[in-house]
Amino acid sequence: MIVVIGTNRRAYARTDGVFEAHRQLMTELLADGTLVCSGPRDGGSVIILRLDDEQSARDLFARDPLVSEGYVELEIHRFTVGLADPATGLAERVP
Repeated sequence: MIVVIGTNRRAYARTDGVFEAHRQLMTELLADGTLVCSGPRDGGSVIILRLDDEQSARDLFARDPLVSEGYVELEIHRFTVGLADPATGLAERVP
């Protein structure tokens, strides 16, 4: 699993084209099962992905104009789920 912590570096509106392109990418990742969840936080965002390594996440977000155009800076961390609500389907992935 990968957790991505985004920090806003430049202002953008949810109606901007860069946000729409970001939203489309997130929708694609949700549809293919890569995106577990995402949402805003004060000053940025948090995204949880079903990926094995940080480089895979970097490669994905290279396509995101919020990142490539400098609106958002990302911290990308690999982590292992220790506890999860069984309804999420994540608990069964823990070795």
